[in-house]
Amino acid sequence: MEDKKSLFEKYKTIKDDEETIVENKETEEPVTQTEQPEKTVASSVENNEENIFEYNFKDDEEINEIVDSVLGKEEPTPMTVTPLAVKEEEQEAEPVKEKKVKVKEPKPPKEKKVKEPKPPKEKKEKGELAEPVTKKDYITIALALVAVVLAMAFVVVKYLPMDGSPISSDEQTTVAEQNLAKIQVSREGSLRNYVQSDIPNVFYMFSSDYGLQYYQYRDNQMVPVKSTGTLSASVNFGPAKLPVTIEYVKVGEKVFGVGLFRPDQHPNVNLFNIQLIMFKLTNLPKGYGSGDDALLLAKITSAADLEKEYDRWTESYTVNLASGKCSRFLSVASRETNPTTGTYVEDFCILTEEGYNSTSGKVPFLSGRNYDMSSGKDDIFIKSGTSEKVAIRNIANKLLLVDGDAVIFMRYTETGFNVYKYADGKEHIVFEFTGSTNRFIFADEYILDKEKGTLYNLKTGKETLLVGYKMTSPEVMKVSPDGKYLVVMGIMDNVMDYQVHVYNTQTGEYAKYQEENYSNVNNLSKNLSFIDDHTVMYMLADPNRGRECVILDLSKAF
Repeated sequence: MEDKKSLFEKYKTIKDDEETIVENKETEEPVTQTEQPEKTVASSVENNEENIFEYNFKDDEEINEIVDSVLGKEEPTPMTVTPLAVKEEEQEAEPVKEKKVKVKEPKPPKEKKVKEPKPPKEKKEKGELAEPVTKKDYITIALALVAVVLAMAFVVVKYLPMDGSPISSDEQTTVAEQNLAKIQVSREGSLRNYVQSDIPNVFYMFSSDYGLQYYQYRDNQMVPVKSTGTLSASVNFGPAKLPVTIEYVKVGEKVFGVGLFRPDQHPNVNLFNIQLIMFKLTNLPKGYGSGDDALLLAKITSAADLEKEYDRWTESYTVNLASGKCSRFLSVASRETNPTTGTYVEDFCILTEEGYNSTSGKVPFLSGRNYDMSSGKDDIFIKSGTSEKVAIRNIANKLLLVDGDAVIFMRYTETGFNVYKYADGKEHIVFEFTGSTNRFIFADEYILDKEKGTLYNLKTGKETLLVGYKMTSPEVMKVSPDGKYLVVMGIMDNVMDYQVHVYNTQTGEYAKYQEENYSNVNNLSKNLSFIDDHTVMYMLADPNRGRECVILDLSKAF
């Protein structure tokens, strides 16, 4: 590599030669405005000759500094310069197009900016704030914290499941796809709940002052109907005899009636703190009593429970509709008295709807007589004629179903519970379930797994996975009498998102509907009931009318 002094001398020579070339080219045609002339060494040097060539160099250091500034500290590319005399001889022999040599335009040396020294930072003593915090600052911080808390609360209400189950990140929110009006038959206001009787299309209602009214569903509406008969009887309710008057209705062979005993109207009857006793009149099990006899059931209750359906009755009697003569249907021999109520202990002989609807002549019922009163344990006894014998020991959850001669029940396990079927003196497992019973919804002979969306038929052993099932907090479900339709009602993302989901268990079709009335106070929607195989009714709270009765025709859903 040549030293920087030699390079400098070469560039000076190039400058002298280029000045000569420029003089000779003055006779040539000028460059038009559209053509962009190429920059030459001459023009570049000319622009900077005052900056470069008019220095008196004192030493190598100064030369190095200037050359570096011109070349940008890059190694120069060697070039060949032809003497002018030789060029003129070549032009006379044969005109040659002049080649222009491109040389980088030397840049003027940049002046280095000298940074001004920054003033030294003041050292702050430990614990000293940059600026004092004012009262306004504290208010601003407080408001920001409140905003964060409110935002978190909104997320909890809006997105967290009501039952505490985890949310899967790969699942999407289920949106109601259909308008409920598509399947809605009627939506009427009422003062109280309609409660379904043992006759599917007959309902009853107690007013706030305990007045009774029957209704029959016909012509797509609830029509008030009068009772068809009156029962007057006297029943042995523990140590006291109670007068009972029941207005009842009769449709074909079906009889049904309800009535109340109010201790405040009978001051001579000592029943301690009992407020109400409810009575129910219905048909006797097949094989028991005559044509004029019926089954009279009783239970201690409250005013709030009058709007719900009952399934467990602590007292049972055979009663003649004409004479009012009563006798015990289930034996109460050796039954103890509850010291709190002054009546018989309530778990001695509990009769359920499944039990008294038995058609085999064998009537199963629940009893805790073999255990302490506070144990919560029950056995299943079977009444056959006048005989009452224990058949199944230590059942759970008071589950009792009847399938012909077989009885279905459940027992707890270490991991959950099992459902059994008892037939011909033997037990076998129908289903094994993991987890608490709170994970499931029980309705008649069906169990719904709220997490998996699986429907189990405890009588047939059939297991159905519901396609498209997704509900954050299902509250109630019901299956039609023919098993075709399943209705699930409950909350989706929040309490204001109340939906009705309908499934066709035969075809796998489903539909989702938005219920705009989400004010279902006190679980009023648990009055969900089928009037027939495709017509379903449920009750909701209504701030203006007290209650709202909604009736749907599920055959229009698909």
